[in-house]
Amino acid sequence: MNIKKLIQNFEQEQNCQVVYITMYGSKLYGTDNPNSD
Repeated sequence: MNIKKLIQNFEQEQNCQVVYITMYGSKLYGTDNPNSD
């Protein structure tokens, strides 16, 4: 088992999740919360 590769894969998955949350989360909050800019 290659720990280094495992960690890299994990970091890549986390980065994808962060991008997903940032892109779609802001859209959701923007529509759900009209008072926010």
